[in-house]
Amino acid sequence: MRIEILNSFTGDNKKDIDTTNADGRAAAAKMVEDMLRSGSAIFLEKEVNGETYTYRVTKYDAASNKLTIRLDSFVPVDADIQPARSARKKHYGTVSPEVGRTVSVAPRSGG
Repeated sequence: MRIEILNSFTGDNKKDIDTTNADGRAAAAKMVEDMLRSGSAIFLEKEVNGETYTYRVTKYDAASNKLTIRLDSFVPVDADIQPARSARKKHYGTVSPEVGRTVSVAPRSGG
């Protein structure tokens, strides 16, 4: 998984984590969890039917190597995205992080 981190203290940055093994997936889960907890927004940019759409990432599951994304009514779902089966979570889906570009935007630092 590659996450491009924008607006970090050191400028734009890229983190590459090998998610083909359990240790890499655990590191990716911790990184995503820490970023979301700190107030960063994480997005997955994915091309669907020739157009690029942006999905908000809410979680990364290390066991399945899937990102949980928010599905809004104006954003299409394709074969790569698995909508949640639960009616309670109907606005969410899962997708492999490798199907698109993952970008994080750090929270605004005071001033």
